Amino acid sequence: MELIPLIESLLFIHGEPLSYRELKKVTGASQEELKEAIKGLREAKKGSTSGTEILIHKDRVQLVTKAVHAPYIQKIQSNVLQEELSSAASETIAIVGYLGPISKINIDHIRGVNSGYILRNLLIRGLLERHTSTSSDTSLYAVSADFLKAMGLSHIEALPEYEKYHSLIDTFKDNYEIYKSA
Repeated sequence: MELIPLIESLLFIHGEPLSYRELKKVTGASQEELKEAIKGLREAKKGSTSGTEILIHKDRVQLVTKAVHAPYIQKIQSNVLQEELSSAASETIAIVGYLGPISKINIDHIRGVNSGYILRNLLIRGLLERHTSTSSDTSLYAVSADFLKAMGLSHIEALPEYEKYHSLIDTFKDNYEIYKSA
């Protein structure tokens, strides 16, 4: 399989920065092969009519929109911020509230769809926070203090039936391999 389109696909679907270590683990490519492929992808994006480019920061790589499109993106994002939460956003924030801190891959697994766009919007709205796991490069999501304030809660455990639903995370960890690594 060609490495450049594979990396582009992984960056697109993940929606967040990926470390070289994560890319190496998924693709099986060496660090040098990855660097070369990412360099090639970055060059291809520079000279193309694509609306995206490759951002490299420290040891992390992300597919992002080109800065020239920022004014248009800001318009659409401000429209999103003024709207009520969609049912998908409500579902996602409920998963994070009850099961968090939780990784994107686990949120996607529970929902059965890619949640990158929704997570980004919830982050922009200030309803979620993203932290890097101490045991891996994985980003973990948790509700923010602003979410708690908006809900009139003094702490996350004040969510209705919190203990009942939060204990489900142990069931997931015991029964699904995907949760054992997060």
